[in-house]
Amino acid sequence: MYDEALWQASPMNARKNVNDIGAVGRHEVYSGEDGDLLAVQEALVRKIVGELNGFDNVYYEVCNEPYERPGLTRAWNDRIIAAMVEAESALPAKHLIA
Repeated sequence: MYDEALWQASPMNARKNVNDIGAVGRHEVYSGEDGDLLAVQEALVRKIVGELNGFDNVYYEVCNEPYERPGLTRAWNDRIIAAMVEAESALPAKHLIA
């Protein structure tokens, strides 16, 4: 998250969702250290990939401006990409992942 105000409004913040998922600081959202949050992120990726598969004008950007994200790890990035690739593996269309 860019700043604390955005984090306070984020559904990834445990205080902003009824599931108590995201009990990490705003700099750990993209670290993969919170297994429950990572599972939700991967499920969301699979849902998005499935819903948008029929559109040929789509490409996926895993993280916009990653250099501005303290706590973003290569491991998290690779997990999200793997979830995208796995989700598309059984679908007819394959899309660019940036």
